[in-house]
Formats: sequence, structure tokens, C-alpha cells
Amino acid sequence: MSLQRWFFGGAALLLSAQALAVGTGAGTTISNTASATYTDTLGTPQSVSSNTTSLRVDELLDVTVASNDAGYIPASSPESGAVLSFTVTNTGNGGEAYDLAVNSALTGDQFDPQNTLIYIDSNGDGLYDAGDALYDSSTPLQLTADESIAVFVVADIPDAQSSSDLGLIELTAESITAQASAGSDAPGTVFAGQGDGGGNAVVGSSGAAAAAQNGYQIILVQPAFTKSQSVVDPFGGSAAVQGAIITYTLTFSASGVGDITDVILSDDIPDNTSYVAGSITLNGAGKSDAADTDEARFDSSTTPPFVEINIGTVTAPATYTATFQVEID
Repeated sequence: MSLQRWFFGGAALLLSAQALAVGTGAGTTISNTASATYTDTLGTPQSVSSNTTSLRVDELLDVTVASNDAGYIPASSPESGAVLSFTVTNTGNGGEAYDLAVNSALTGDQFDPQNTLIYIDSNGDGLYDAGDALYDSSTPLQLTADESIAVFVVADIPDAQSSSDLGLIELTAESITAQASAGSDAPGTVFAGQGDGGGNAVVGSSGAAAAAQNGYQIILVQPAFTKSQSVVDPFGGSAAVQGAIITYTLTFSASGVGDITDVILSDDIPDNTSYVAGSITLNGAGKSDAADTDEARFDSSTTPPFVEINIGTVTAPATYTATFQVEID
């Protein structure tokens, strides 16, 4: 058993550039020749071919942006370098360059994240780390047809925010072809000669641009959990011998301001030891081993058996200290 943890938002991220089967590649030539057969006036079978018609497949300009985090990312106030994760995917049928932009001045939140930067997942591991490159708007993001890549927005959280305050971020990706050309980006808009292979570029259903939002939520309570041990042997010393009593001390603290809920401390009884009945305490008060109305219980029905202390809601700042004992077999 282990301390119940509070993880908000993202989990591990796995990305790949797998084909999304969006259709025939831009610049592909489609050719077709018809044939006809007949019998001439001498009764001889004959055939004749038509001229060949050809066309070049136009490039479809389409893109998606999606948040990779399961929810708002917890943040402190202040905090530097808080990270949001997105995936940008070229859902068109040709290679395309995209301009990336961040908007942190959105409505519906309580603060604006500051000093926002965009990083590209250069090493392809789906994680924000030292191998990732700072995005430079003078060098647009290049994606082949069907390619996806993780993009990270890194921002600073301002001071003096309250618990649960929200700061929203919007990441936008827009096709450079559509952005650089005059006129509408409505689906079906044609940019002559701007597609892969010299064909046309045609705006797809996304309007050649897409955006996704996520944000940072202020969590002002910071939990900490430690464990220590002390030994008393049968002779009054501290030798770890048979019959010695080990006292384990579990200390859970919450700093800051606000509440956290469903706090449960648990600890397995180690191999080669036996639980000392009735030894559980919480903040100096003895607790029963049974699963009854107090916070603690000892469960011997599992392998290994364990001690559990259900503290419940903790209002910061606060510290809870639990102890229990085992005897070395």
C-alpha cells in the first residue's frame, strides 16, 4: 500500500506519425486511357485507344490541434515554467508548414499566464525535456501528410492567485499557404499553383487552421509525506534482533491555504515481522485495529497485511502524525 496521490491532468503521452489514411498524396498524377473495339467492313475485329487524360491531385490544407492533458494542469502561485501539452496533426495530403501562436488573454478565467513560450517535441518522446526546441515563428513547423507532433506551451504563473483560479491558454496552428495568401480561408478556397508538386492548394474542412484550449488551475495546498523508524531491542538497546520492536512514524503535512480531500495513509507490514496489536496512534491518540468508527484499521486478510489511516479532509496548514509497531520475528 502507498500514500494516495493527487495527480491532475496529463498522463504519459505516446505519439507517432502513423498514417491516417487521408487519401491520395498531393501532386499524384491520375491518368486514364479508354479503348473501343469494333468490326470493320471486311469483318475484321479492330480496336482503337482514346487520348489519355491526366490530372494532378491538389493539396488539401487541413490541420488539427488537440490537448494531450486529461484536464487542467495544477500550478502554484507564483510558478515558473508550467507546461501544457498539445498534439498538432497535418490531416492534409501533402507536406505543409504551419505557424503556431499562443493566446493567453482569453475570457472565462481568473488570470492570464505570462511569458508564454512554445516548444517542439524535437526528440519525439512526447515529453517536455531538454531535447525539445524553442519554436521560432520565422521557421514554421513543417509536417508531412498525416504527421503528428507534440507541442508544449510553457508559461509563468503570476503571484497572488487564489486556490482554484484558472488561467486559460489557446494554441493555434495555421497553414502558411493559407495565411500568406490573400482572400478567404473558407473550405474549398483554391490557391492556384501553391500545392505540393506544383498543383493547387485547396482549403479543407478545418479552414486550414485549428486551435485547442487548456489551462492551469491554482492548487495552493502542497502535501508532503515522510516515514521514519526507531528500534528498541529486548535488552533496552537499539539492535535489530529477534523480538525487537520497530516503531514506524508516518508524517503527512499540508502547507499553504485550502482543503485537500480523501487523504489515506497506508503501509504494508514488512516481511519477517509481526504487527503489534493495538499499536496504531494518530496525533498521539490510540486507535483501534478494527474497521470501525475511528480513522485507523489493521487488515490481516491480505498479503501482505497492512495498516491504514483514513484522515479524510485536510485543511492546510496542518500536520498529521501516525505511528504503529511491528516485532521482528
